[in-house]
Amino acid sequence: MTIKDARLSIIDQRLHAVSYARPADYLRFLQHVAHITTNDDAFAEYVEIKATRDIIVHSAGIANSIYTTKVGPKARVDAGVRPPMDADYFDHCVATVKRISVIVKEDIEQHFT
Repeated sequence: MTIKDARLSIIDQRLHAVSYARPADYLRFLQHVAHITTNDDAFAEYVEIKATRDIIVHSAGIANSIYTTKVGPKARVDAGVRPPMDADYFDHCVATVKRISVIVKEDIEQHFT
């Protein structure tokens, strides 16, 4: 294994660990490493979107205490309730991800170019 391979392996391990981190930790990582401003409401909305995905995959689509803890005031339903998944929510998800992509692009361009 070369030094380059070792570096890439460490980077890959770190990114993998961050991708499974709690949302607050993930956002702090983005701020610290990539200088992304994560205080825009779109990031809180993203946390809700990801938490909704998690309850679909891991909790049969029913919100639980993990969802409400992760999402906080952005929770769309209480634990024990199935959140609505309709066209309006899907449109909201798409708009949120687009907003985040603009923020990330602008912050990276400002800091790294």
